[in-house]
Formats: sequence, structure tokens, C-alpha cells
Amino acid sequence: MVSRLPKVLHPLGGEPIIYYILRTALQLKPRKITVVLGHEEGRIKGKILEEFSKTKGLEFAIQNKPLGTAHAVACTKKSLEGTDSVMVLAGDVPLVSKETLDDLIAFHNRERNLATCLTAKLANPTGYGRILRGPTNTLLKIVEEKDATIRELQVHEINSGIYVFNREALFTALAQVQPLNAKKEYYLTDTLEILRSQGGRIGAWLTHAGEELLGINTRVDLARAESVLQRWTLENLMMEGVTVLVPQNVYIEPQVRIGEDTVIYPNTILKGKTVIGKNCTIGPGVYMEDSTLGNNVRTMFSYIRETTAADYCAMGPYAHLRPGTHLDSKAKVGNFTEIKASHIGEESKVPHLAYVGDAEIGSRCNVGAGVITCNYDGVRKNKTTVESDSFIGSNVNLIAPLKIGKNSLIAAGSTITRDVPANTLAIARSFQIHKKRGGMNN
Repeated sequence: MVSRLPKVLHPLGGEPIIYYILRTALQLKPRKITVVLGHEEGRIKGKILEEFSKTKGLEFAIQNKPLGTAHAVACTKKSLEGTDSVMVLAGDVPLVSKETLDDLIAFHNRERNLATCLTAKLANPTGYGRILRGPTNTLLKIVEEKDATIRELQVHEINSGIYVFNREALFTALAQVQPLNAKKEYYLTDTLEILRSQGGRIGAWLTHAGEELLGINTRVDLARAESVLQRWTLENLMMEGVTVLVPQNVYIEPQVRIGEDTVIYPNTILKGKTVIGKNCTIGPGVYMEDSTLGNNVRTMFSYIRETTAADYCAMGPYAHLRPGTHLDSKAKVGNFTEIKASHIGEESKVPHLAYVGDAEIGSRCNVGAGVITCNYDGVRKNKTTVESDSFIGSNVNLIAPLKIGKNSLIAAGSTITRDVPANTLAIARSFQIHKKRGGMNN
């Protein structure tokens, strides 16, 4: 990956690669899951525990030296005591589905194999081990690309690196693996040939879901997997009633949830735990992360992060909604307005050119152009409260901490430093002075 970040921690669809395969493994309801760690073990383990700390049966094994895949699996011997069957999954093959793994397990059990590998046929098999079959289509062995002959490299059926083993047969064969290959490593693939040579049944389950078996070794591979994941994500959304006008110009992470009849316009990015209701219009040009929108919400050309907006809200164009923003029903945030850690009440408007930070704005308020809540005094953030039905004129500075009472009017150009009672007109300007041009004598 040419990176200081461990490969399995690189983001795919907004989450570390390793999360995908762990979630799929959990869907199989195994007795336990053992993750083999080597390089950067502490960093990877810590990231896994951020998401899976409450997972029962999750264990870790350490491979102190990178001596190959067979050696990695051998490191799990103690952890896997008491189990009958073992599925080996690759941490860098994140797209494989539960359904494909169920098919693999069913084939393995039906054939009563000691070992079964999952395979696929790829148009471009470069980088993968090749599956060699006999005249009756039986599996003979798996040959790694660096050890393959020119003829073997012409084979398009590849090894996914995913297997099911009889546990006892697996560890018996692992003890016999030798590093007789170009890399001088202990290959897990050799266990299948060892078992076959000793009369054991081995097999290969060929899946037609080849895209699921894309492995990630480079950033080119990562981009390819991201492209596949995006296509699946957008197709699922469209089948659930979401309109994506130009799919190739939209990025939506798999965790995002969107209601039916919502329309997604081009150049829109939706990330994280974002939830969007029904009949919304999103975009063009919207970046949204970890936010929740109600139904019938409209937004375009805006940056929205960790924000909640109720039904019938409007945001943008060119609005910046920062973490902690909450908009009640029918609230409006308009052009070149920034909202941060604030609550905007029902039917209230902040239509243009304003900054509202650490504020509580009541219902049916109007915040004029150029209004600023001066919330930071250099030491702490202070709160501004504007109660319902108040009107804040253009170019007003609200010096927090401050409270504006209900149904008040703040005159344009004022700098307000003291609380304003309800039903009050507040004017805080210096006197306007007129002098004739051309001299000071008059």
C-alpha cells in the first residue's frame, strides 16, 4: 500500500477493510473468531476493539514473524481447541458475502471434504494463486503465481484465500508444510495437496460472484473494491425507491440510510451514519456526514456534519452546518450561513450571511443578514438565547452570554451586550453625525 497505515485499516466505504470481513464472519454465528495479528498488532487490535469490544468469542493470536499463511493459521492452534471445523478468511478480501460463505460450507459438508477452498474465474487473474484441476474436474492443487509455470498462469480460476477445514486434518497437515517455494514461506495452500496425497477428500467450490473475492494489495485494488461497493450500494438504494440521477457522480457509503422518493443529485457525498427521510431533495453539491434529516427536506451546495434537521427544513445553497446543529420543522438556513452547536426553532429563518454559534433560537424568529453571535470571549464559549417571535436586524452583533426576550426587535447595526426584555425594541448604535465636506469650520 506504500503507507504507514496497516493495510487492513485503510478505509473502504468509510470503514476499515477488516471491519467488513469481521461482520460477515459474525453473521455465520461461529463459536469463536480468532484474528491473527503480526505487524502493527497493537494498532490493529485497538481499532478492531473500537467496533467489536462487546463481541463474544473474539480472540487474537500473534504471528511474531511473517513466515507465510500456513504459519499464520498454525498460530491459532491453541485458540481453536475444541472446535470441529475451521473457516479461514483473508483480512484483505472484504466483499465476500454471507451467502457465498454459506454455499462454501454447504458444499464442504455435502462432499464430506477434509478441506475445501473458495474459487472464482476472473478475466484478469494476475496476482492470485491458480486452481489446478484434474480430468474429472477434481482439485489437484493450488499453485501460487510466483511458483506457476507459463501454462499454469493461463488458468483463470483463482484461489480466494478462503477455506473450510476439518480442524484435526488442518493442524496435522500444517505440521508437514515445508517452505519449498520462491518466497521461502509456509503456504497454507500446500495443506490441500498434503491431505490429497494421504487419501483425504479435498475440493474447490467455484462461485460466480467473482467480484466478492477481489483482494486488496495496492491502492489500485482498493479503488477497484470501492467502485464495486459503490455500485452495490447505489443499486440497493435505487431498488428501495431512491432516485440517484447520475450514479457515477455520487458517493454514498454503505451505512447511509435513505427513504423512498428522495432524489440524490450529482456531486453529492453522503457518509457515516447519515439517515435521510422520505421525499427529500439532496444536492447538487452536498457533503453530508453523520447527520439525520426528516422528510421533505431540501438542501443544495452545502456542507452538513453531525446535524439534525426535522421535516420540511431547507438548507443552502452554500450553508455550513457544523456539529451540534439542530433544526426544528420548517426551519431555514440560507446562503453563506454558518451554524454551530445551535438549536434553530420551528419556522425560524437564518436566510443569509450570518454566523450562529452556541445559540438557542426560538420559533418563528428571523435572523437578518450579517448577524453574528459573538460566542467566544477568548477563554470560553458563551450561549446566546433568542426567544420565539423575535426579529434580529441586519448586521447585528450579539455579545454572549445574552438573552433576547420573546417578540423583541433588535435594530439593524446594533451591538447588543445586555439582555433584552420581552416585547422590546433594542437599539445600540453610536450617534449619527453629519458634517459638511470641504472643511471643519462649520
